[in-house]
Amino acid sequence: MGLDGSTIIAKINEGFGKTLSNIGIIIAFGSIIGAFLEKSGGTAAIANYLLRLIGEKKSPLAMNLTGLLVSIPVFCDSAFIILASLNKALSKKTGISIVVFAVALSTGLYVSHVFIPPTPEPLAAAAALKADLGLVILMGIALAIPTAFAGYLWAKISGSKLEIKEVESKKSDAIVESKKGMLAVFFPILIPILLIALRSVADYPSFPFGQGLLYKACSFFGNPLVALFIGILFAMQLVDKGITIKSRLGWVTNALKEAGVIILITGAGGALNQLHRIDFSELDHRLAKCEIIAACDVSNPLTGINGASLVFGGQKGGNSKELKQLDKSLLHYTLIIQSDVGVEVNAIAGAGAAGGMGAAMAAFFNAKLMRGIDLIINLLQLEKHIQQADLVITGEGKIDTQTLYGKVVMGVAGIAKKNQVPVIAIAGKVEDEMEEIYTLGVSSVFSIVNKPMDLSEALGNAGRLIVSCTENIMRIVKIK
Repeated sequence: MGLDGSTIIAKINEGFGKTLSNIGIIIAFGSIIGAFLEKSGGTAAIANYLLRLIGEKKSPLAMNLTGLLVSIPVFCDSAFIILASLNKALSKKTGISIVVFAVALSTGLYVSHVFIPPTPEPLAAAAALKADLGLVILMGIALAIPTAFAGYLWAKISGSKLEIKEVESKKSDAIVESKKGMLAVFFPILIPILLIALRSVADYPSFPFGQGLLYKACSFFGNPLVALFIGILFAMQLVDKGITIKSRLGWVTNALKEAGVIILITGAGGALNQLHRIDFSELDHRLAKCEIIAACDVSNPLTGINGASLVFGGQKGGNSKELKQLDKSLLHYTLIIQSDVGVEVNAIAGAGAAGGMGAAMAAFFNAKLMRGIDLIINLLQLEKHIQQADLVITGEGKIDTQTLYGKVVMGVAGIAKKNQVPVIAIAGKVEDEMEEIYTLGVSSVFSIVNKPMDLSEALGNAGRLIVSCTENIMRIVKIK
């Protein structure tokens, strides 16, 4: 606010481009290394090597260290899935709770994910601060090791007190392990880190390697792009000769697809992070005299575990890493609002509605946020009508856990429960877990889809399906 349109667009482009110019290709190269380590069995080989080295009695520590290593090139959620079966097998063999293994592995994975480039988060932070990537890696490792060990100790102390009932899987617990030597398996991870670190040492003000040929070699091969490209070459050597070129290209394609979305989200976060202040000098003064009510369909805050990105971003195609990046950028946005406007938007229920529009309405226009269903209930005097009813039928497109956050079904059910009137809800899609919805006033839930069909068919026949479902419900009511 206070900037003309062309300046705003320029700032968005600047933030987006500045972020991606430093890290875009690096993220892509790191993703390719991770894909080859995963598909060739290198990740499993590292886990089993550390297990043999440390011993079964300290196998949770081995999994913790495995997570610390493999999460550098392999995305942490993928690595957890790859190693989950090994965790399960070790738990059965040693008698140690699966919770201990899960926590130990998870903390190792996430510590690397947070502290050590080329994972996207520390890489983006280094780019934003114009920090030396080699020093960030060295300092990240120095922080990651004790932090991961603390996670291991926490797993041992608290995890051993917990037990979970394991669901037996029909799938085999066997995982593919690379047949290459351990040096070959470690090289794709260690060589890039070593080269980038050497470049940082070579650039130290005292020039410990001089300024001759050795210095130039360290500067060239320690460039993150060159170092990670060398890592890709080492990773490709892990693949068995029997794997076709087509399959290998498929791995690269999938890695780049995954990296592409992360690069886009990271760039978008960089654009939002260009926000430095909010200027109200050109805001129309008449707005201050207006009472504005914003109808929100949900009560979620803007950021955090129940915020706009983490709750609703998955519906738009974002994965866990991307949603965390968006959530961090929105947190930056809330801090600027609090500093310049004096409104703590994250404490306002409904601030996360409509992708954060609720926060903007409350902060910039002093709007009162009200659940949309409550507004409609008041306008229609719905409670008076429900008091005179024997049965209420309501519905929405999809009934799931998000229905609990103030959507139509729960608004209607709340009034009906207060007046002891049964409620039947119908929807196009119904999730499996309905227990909490039932306790809040919904008597029964029905899906209008009455046979296997794709989305286009369901949408095309929605009217007929609603009529058919309602007729069947009323036939049941008639039996009574």
